Amino acid sequence: MDIFKLSLLALGALLAVLSVKGAKSDYAPVMRTACAVVFCVFFIDTLLPVISFLHGKKEGAPSCGSVLYKSVLIGLVSSVTCEICRDAGEPALASKVEMCAKAMLLVLALPLFEELLTLSGI
Repeated sequence: MDIFKLSLLALGALLAVLSVKGAKSDYAPVMRTACAVVFCVFFIDTLLPVISFLHGKKEGAPSCGSVLYKSVLIGLVSSVTCEICRDAGEPALASKVEMCAKAMLLVLALPLFEELLTLSGI
């Protein structure tokens, strides 16, 4: 799917959500979430080559490659989750997911920081 099809799909979804929001306000959050799931599937499908590339590189360089691979996945999954939470009208939940993802990234990077400190002699 190219960007033009994606944009048309987004505009169609926007019109559908806005028309339902005026008539049946109960259905609008459900439609918004369904549209977000469709876009998340597209997002993941688009990034599959990147994930497989990083997975291949992880095997070659265990320490840095593994951290890179895991950090990219944490970033992608948390970003998609946060957007779904925001679309569902839960920005507080999205901010908590972001906070936890940042903590996970920090913990994941600790061995690299330790290695850098060892190499610098500190």
